[in-house]
This record gives sequence, structure tokens and C-alpha cells, in this order.
Amino acid sequence: MAKPLAITANLVDVRNIAAHKCVRLEIHVPVEQAGAVMEAFGWPTMVNPVAVAIARLDLSKAREPASNIAIPKEKRRFAELPIAQQAALLCDREAFWNFLKEEHPMTWNECCRDHDKRVIPGADAAKFCLYELCDITSRAELSTNTRAAGVFQTLSLDFESWLQAPI
Repeated sequence: MAKPLAITANLVDVRNIAAHKCVRLEIHVPVEQAGAVMEAFGWPTMVNPVAVAIARLDLSKAREPASNIAIPKEKRRFAELPIAQQAALLCDREAFWNFLKEEHPMTWNECCRDHDKRVIPGADAAKFCLYELCDITSRAELSTNTRAAGVFQTLSLDFESWLQAPI
């Protein structure tokens, strides 16, 4: 077996050691890698230290993630997402808010203020506008209500066309 080029660990603490004019790093390595640590570094002491390099790892790009690292989900195309998730993502887009303001101004104006006439932030206003246009009370209903899902699909297609229109 080849020696590992790097051993993944977690930096958990940094302490100032004034007497030695340095900082002490506390690094935790999974116990399963203890043998690899000893093989790579031996048993360092203050008299016989081992020179090492320290680097911050971007584990989201790791090829073979360790068992304690969350594996990122595979990215899917927008059209492959559940319809309720598509609706949530659209409502987070400022361009969608502008589309609703321009193409559905009465509904937008009705939905962008609460009962006390305070302005509701864009994503929430878009959500309430979507509820009104699709006649639903939750985006989850788009998965079960075929009429509302059809309205949403039309709205989504209109938005895509609106994005492509020349200014």
C-alpha cells in the first residue's frame, strides 16, 4: 500500500503559546487513520519536531469522500425537479418578482403588502402571488392539484418567454 499524500483531519482549536512565540493547533484525525498518521509522521517531540504543511481542504471537490463527510447531491436540471421545488426556486428569483410586477400587477400589488399595509419582501410576495394566481394555499399543492399545476406551468413558460424578450 502506498503512503497517503495527505491525511484528512479537522482543525478544532488554536491556542497562543506565548513562551514559545507560536500557536498550537489541535487537529483531530479519525481513529481509523491513526496508523497512517504514525507511519507518515512517527512520534514527534519538542526536541525532534516533524515539519508539515497545513492546507484548508475543499471537501466538496474530493473524489473519494470519507465516511464522515456528507456527499453532495447530484445536480438536476430545473425541469427534473419536483414542481413544488420549481415554484420555490422561481419565487426566490428577483427576475420572477419583476415578471409578476409587470405581467400581473394587480395580483402583485394585492399580495406584496400585509394586512397592516407593510411591504412584504420579494420572495414572500412572489409566493403569495403564486398562491393567488394558482388558487392554492401551499406550493406542495402543485404536486396534487392538476389544475393549479397547469396554471403554474403556463406561468413558468410565460416567465421564460418574458426573460427572452428584447428590452
